Order: sequence, then C-alpha cells, then structure tokens
Amino acid sequence: MRTNRFLKDYFSFSRNEKNGILVLLALIIVLMIFPYIYKRFHKNENLSFVRFSIKADSSLSEYTGNNKSGFKNGKGNRNDSLFPFDPNHLQAQDWQSFGLTEKQTAVILNYLDKGGRFHEPEDLKKIYGFPEKLYDKMESYIEIKDHKDKKTAYKTQKPRSPEYFSFDPNTASDQDLLNLGLSEKQTAVIRKYLSKGGRFYKKEDFKNIYSIGDELYQKLEPYISIEANCTDKKPVKPDPAGPVDINLADTTALMQIRGIGKAMAMKIINYRDRLGGFTHLEQLKEITGITDDNFGSIIHWLILDRVNVKTININFAGARELSRHPYLNYLQAKAIVTWRIKNGSYMKVSVLLEKNILDMETYNKIKDFLVTE
Repeated sequence: MRTNRFLKDYFSFSRNEKNGILVLLALIIVLMIFPYIYKRFHKNENLSFVRFSIKADSSLSEYTGNNKSGFKNGKGNRNDSLFPFDPNHLQAQDWQSFGLTEKQTAVILNYLDKGGRFHEPEDLKKIYGFPEKLYDKMESYIEIKDHKDKKTAYKTQKPRSPEYFSFDPNTASDQDLLNLGLSEKQTAVIRKYLSKGGRFYKKEDFKNIYSIGDELYQKLEPYISIEANCTDKKPVKPDPAGPVDINLADTTALMQIRGIGKAMAMKIINYRDRLGGFTHLEQLKEITGITDDNFGSIIHWLILDRVNVKTININFAGARELSRHPYLNYLQAKAIVTWRIKNGSYMKVSVLLEKNILDMETYNKIKDFLVTE
C-alpha cells in the first residue's frame, strides 16, 4: 500500500499538468519537423553573380539616419550630385562620391576584379545589403553599355572550321596548329614537348602526344609532312657488348639495348622486383608498352638465369605476402592459406591444382615461384 501511494504521489499528474505536457510535446514535434518543411518549400535565389558578405561596421543596409552605416547621412559630407555612369567601369572615387566608404567601394571593385559584371541596372540591388533608397536615386543614371550585344555575340559565335594544309609538326607555328583545328591546350602541349628537345621523326609520333586523340590524328595524318632529309635525325644506339641478363641488369645495362629507353628500363626492373625475377623471357610481354614488335627486337640481346629468382614457401607465407605477387589476388592467396590450416602442410606445389585451389591458368603462371620446403 505504501508503495502504491508513493508511486501515486510522485508519478501521477493533474488534468492541467497533463494538458501542459501534451502542449510541450506538440511544440517539440513541430520544432523537430520544421527544418525539413522549410527546406522542402524554400527555394534559394539563383543569381548571376556571387553575393558579397559585408561586415556590420561597413554595412550597406542603412542609407540614412544611422551613423554606423557606411553612408553619410544627408547632413554630412556626402556629395548628392549624381551623373550617368556604368557600374562596370566606375572608379573608386566615383563610388565614394555617392557616399560609399573605402571598404564598401572595395567590395564592389573586388567583385568586378574577379570577373563579375552588372548586366542590368537591377543587378546592383542584388549586392547583399545594398539600400533601396540609394538605388532609387541612382537608377535613372545607370547606363550599362554594349552588354546585350556582347552576350548575343557569345551565344551566336560558332567554332571556327579547321583549315587543312601540309605541315611539319616540328616547325609549324602555334597559329598553324590552331588553324588546323587543335585547341590552345593541345598546341601548348606540343610546344612544350618540342621545347624540351622532343622531335617528331615519323607521322605516328604525332599521335603519341598527350591529348591528341585518334579522331584528330586521322583527320590530320594525310597532311603531316616530316622532312625526310632532316639533319636532326634520331640517334641510333650502338649494340651492347654482349647479352644482358634480365634478372641482374640495372637500368644502365638495359638502356644499352636498342628499343629500351629509360622509362621502359625502369618498368622492367619494377616488374622484375614484383615477380621475384623472370622465369622466362615471354613475361616481358606482360609489361605495359612492350608489344610483339618491341619484344622481337630486344629478345636477341637478353638472357636470364633462374638462380636469382625469389620463391615463396606456401607452408609459411601468409595471405598478404602471397597476394603481393602479380599472379595471385587476395582471394586466391586466402584459399591457399585456408587449405593449409585445415589440412596441414603442403607436400608438393601441385596440390594447388589437384585440390582445385587454383585454376589451371593461374597455376601454370605461379608454380615456378612457389616451393614447399
């Protein structure tokens, strides 16, 4: 009985208290859903230029009757003489003659310096906080010149049609390239390539320039004419003194082979490190940039010694170590480790194929890099 009385004394409410709680709950619900309703029905204004935020001490929100305003009141030092003007070309002293302070003038000039423009007289009102009283006095004096003609010209302007003629990309001027239909960016890329000592020795070299696509090259290819008797011919590498071991060679040794430049030599060494060493020369074809033609020209100068190939013991290696090899992904590496945990150590590498842990293609590629002891 005492417990029931205690609960009744402290947890029961009168009718007025209950009504108050309901009203409070209703207010809480309204406050919670109001932001979502407001966002749904409130639309932001889309202006043609950026609104500028102006500090309180230089606010444009008041024009008269407020000494904290950026404008002088009618009894101050403001010059009330107005004159026809274009707000896009007005000087700082002119804005200040209307009553603007230096800071307020700087806001408008900064907007114009960043590419902003007043296209209509009403655009001036859209500057954040610009007072309507001042605009009403200015409106009849605002004269924005030529903006409509410029906008129309911009909309109706058509891309210039290319003019095709015979040209040598090594000697063609920037204007020649632009007339041929190249963009300013593409022209700049070519100019930079030539300024760094690059040169076009055959038509296909032009296609390899970054940003020159197949479509543009096909249009220009019939007109490319590179001088046959050019004195600045591409130097020919002398043949290396002897065969180069692909598993031991550094970049300098690889670059002695005709057809292998510095970038390709670095790619070969990087891929060799990821593999642990080459087990056959055909693996060079897996490197981006080495085609069948490249491979046929360099293979005669290469040998390999498998003694230097690094192997992985599948009875000790973890999934992460295995997945770092180019021939295995993480799921395959995980499967190798999982089988070992469930069934014990591998007796031979061929178990990976016999137990369908790896497919035939993957097994044939990776088997030379795996050991069990």
